[in-house]
Amino acid sequence: MSLWFHWWSIVSQLRSACPRQRTFFWLGIVLAALCTRQDLAGVISFVRALGLRARCYGCLLDFFHSPALCPDNLARLWSRLVLKVHPGVVRAHGRLVVLADGLKKSKCGRQMPAVKLLHQSGESNTKPAFIMGHSCQALAVLARVGQWHQAVPLCARIHEGLVFSNRDQRHLARQTFIAARVAAPARAGAARRRCLLRQRQNHPRALHSGRPPCFSLPAQRVRF
Repeated sequence: MSLWFHWWSIVSQLRSACPRQRTFFWLGIVLAALCTRQDLAGVISFVRALGLRARCYGCLLDFFHSPALCPDNLARLWSRLVLKVHPGVVRAHGRLVVLADGLKKSKCGRQMPAVKLLHQSGESNTKPAFIMGHSCQALAVLARVGQWHQAVPLCARIHEGLVFSNRDQRHLARQTFIAARVAAPARAGAARRRCLLRQRQNHPRALHSGRPPCFSLPAQRVRF
């Protein structure tokens, strides 16, 4: 129980990201299920992990589609909280070390939002060159735990496949930089993967500052 008391002391500091107390309680349920579930079966794994009633399944789905919780505000608050409570955050010349990476996950849904044709670069013959799926980019801060280093996640977004305007020509490198402005605090140095650095070299003017786009998917307006 001492571990859960410490867990709750950290989660309770996310209260200001939720406009209503009921929204915060659902957020706490989701975070507790993420920490205890034993499978990756989506929302149904949350219900099984915490032993919730069957009617909670629909409430959890509504929570993920609800505009009551702003993901950008939650990412900013979580980033400040990580720097506050984690004792081993790594700094290089006074700046935070922020790691950026991407993940391509295949999807089988025919009408699933943000699903597009993605190219997988790799040397494995068992991995197909093109898949239909989601392309997610994530940011994490580098931290030291004992003798090892670990990446503490800050935020993740689906950048490819979400088209809000046909005039939006920003490529992946700039969109990842915009996500870094949303989540990472000031004076943070980003260490990107080779593919992201290659895109930045090919497009030197791509990382100009701009207004962060809305990454939220169209959803039903259900408030908690």
